[in-house]
Amino acid sequence: MTAAVIFDVGNTLLHLDYAWLAGHFGRPLGEVRAAEIEVRQGLSSHGGNYFVDVAARLGLPAEAGAAVLAEHDRRPEGLWCVPDRDAEPVLRELARRGLRLGVVSNADGRVRAQLERAGLAPFFAVIIDSAEVGVSKPDPAIFRMAAARLGVAPAEAVYVGDIYQVDVAGARAAGMRGLWLAPAGAPGGDFPERIERLSDILATQDFGGA
Repeated sequence: MTAAVIFDVGNTLLHLDYAWLAGHFGRPLGEVRAAEIEVRQGLSSHGGNYFVDVAARLGLPAEAGAAVLAEHDRRPEGLWCVPDRDAEPVLRELARRGLRLGVVSNADGRVRAQLERAGLAPFFAVIIDSAEVGVSKPDPAIFRMAAARLGVAPAEAVYVGDIYQVDVAGARAAGMRGLWLAPAGAPGGDFPERIERLSDILATQDFGGA
């Protein structure tokens, strides 16, 4: 029986500011988004400046990608600052159904502030930022840490994230169920634990849905 749902943040609850990114790179928004998703889905761990790889896929120099990271560091809210339109209603409904909610994010110490700025922090009993605990996804330890702090067994928790190798594989290694919030166009369309949008969670039987 599912007792808790734990979420990734970047590109799950909060999305990249693609409009700024497209303006910075001087490329159409759809082209930039497709390049970023392709690079992101190839990640196997936290670390590095993947914006350099995004710039390369767009035929731009490494300096253009490095400047994106500088902008992310300059902004108090970072570049992952656009709330998913389903985030607030989904979290509210899951809480109404009695599920305990948490966050595990590979981040830089700003996750709690970012969630507070977006109005989402009050929904979470536990917010774990990898920079604060010294361990990152896909290490199973960070997922187990969240379950322990929520007071549930790993088998009673579900983790929702957008990068299969980091989020789903890491959660499974920790003994959790993993739901892959797959970006549009990502391969693996037949993956049974794949959802297309956050609101799909509400129809999942284990979460009290239909």
